[in-house]
Amino acid sequence: MNNQNSKPIKQHTVSNFYLKQFSNDEGMIWIFDRKRSEFRKQRPRDTTIEKDFYTFIGKQGNKDYALEEIMGKEIEPKAASVIRKINQNQLPNHSDKEILAIYMAFQEFRTTSYREDHLKLQKEIREIFLKTKFCNKENVERLFKQYEEGTGEKIKLDAQEVVRMVRKNEIQIEIPKESHLEAMVRHSEISYKIFISLDWFFLIAPKGTSFSTSDNPFSLIPGKNHSPNSGVGYLSPNSEKTFPLSPKITLMMINKGNRMEFRNINKEMTRSINCRSVLNCKNYAIARDEALIKKLIKITKINETGRQSRFKLQFPLLSRR
Repeated sequence: MNNQNSKPIKQHTVSNFYLKQFSNDEGMIWIFDRKRSEFRKQRPRDTTIEKDFYTFIGKQGNKDYALEEIMGKEIEPKAASVIRKINQNQLPNHSDKEILAIYMAFQEFRTTSYREDHLKLQKEIREIFLKTKFCNKENVERLFKQYEEGTGEKIKLDAQEVVRMVRKNEIQIEIPKESHLEAMVRHSEISYKIFISLDWFFLIAPKGTSFSTSDNPFSLIPGKNHSPNSGVGYLSPNSEKTFPLSPKITLMMINKGNRMEFRNINKEMTRSINCRSVLNCKNYAIARDEALIKKLIKITKINETGRQSRFKLQFPLLSRR
């Protein structure tokens, strides 16, 4: 029998091994805490921790840690090995590319920012459904009748009262946690397939500079000539997908292709990539040293602004920012 106390209750939303890449000689990372609006240094293992973040309730009513164990024991160790190889200026082979693509896909959707955005979106969709379908007594009575005929169960609610409650926003909508976990797995599989189909460029920070990261490491930036009124996706022309792998190297994916190469970049581009990482954070912007994180917060001013959701509802389409 498994000991419940040995289960991974405290779970990283950003991998511990990944955060260690950005630690200094003391084994510490510098963070800017967006909620508290403060700078501090702390250990990677104490950063981006959430209780039972990936834990779901199984059929027997017990806590199931399968997702956390798959990521911690299978995906992350393999990804760590590939990233070490890249940091030694070795290009990954096809198998390595698949491993890193899987890791990045899961990392994009395992964050607190994605969970928050997903649950908010699902709630908004259900609220719109309620107000559309339960807008008048006749609609409600018809829906009640369809349910009763289909199930044989009698609904003991007054149709007009239901309409009133919907109009007054008195019906509370709760989205189960499992909804986020199911979406995380489903979207990760889609992202993985796209990532491995793209050109990969490993950008090397110039001497005297380094890359930062955040609690939301994956960034998606529209390409040139992109309409500000339309959504942006992985396959939008020239859109830039960046993922800092270490203070030395950031992976950038752009268009479809099989190219894979190292590229040296200048200080201006390094700063631009760092700024997008910081702007993308939910709670924590992260860097190896104090001076860099303070400089980036001064440039981006995220201490003065809130984070935007990655989703926005547009009729008739749902677009991603």
